[in-house]
Amino acid sequence: MAHFKLRYANTELELPPGEFVIGRSSQCHLTIDDALVSRRHARIVLENGGLFIEDLGSRNGYRINGNETRDKTVLRHLDRVRIGNQDLVVVDESAETARPKGSGV
Repeated sequence: MAHFKLRYANTELELPPGEFVIGRSSQCHLTIDDALVSRRHARIVLENGGLFIEDLGSRNGYRINGNETRDKTVLRHLDRVRIGNQDLVVVDESAETARPKGSGV
């Protein structure tokens, strides 16, 4: 079973099965204090071993690896998600443990 984390501000957050909402509201799983972030900006969903992100009607959308979008997008290991001025990195634990030690990657 896939095991994903989200790296944000020197922290790794475990992504639980189901939805993980990101926004400015304190009701979100990840609260980001940034004027470019909507109260409920986007959600990341982990289901059936797959991970995707979708916009929740935000004003500014998000960027995946530098590409601006509002579309529902599949996320993969080391994808960089930019919401407002904040960068988040997707970490697939199974990909991390499969990497040979000392590979420097």
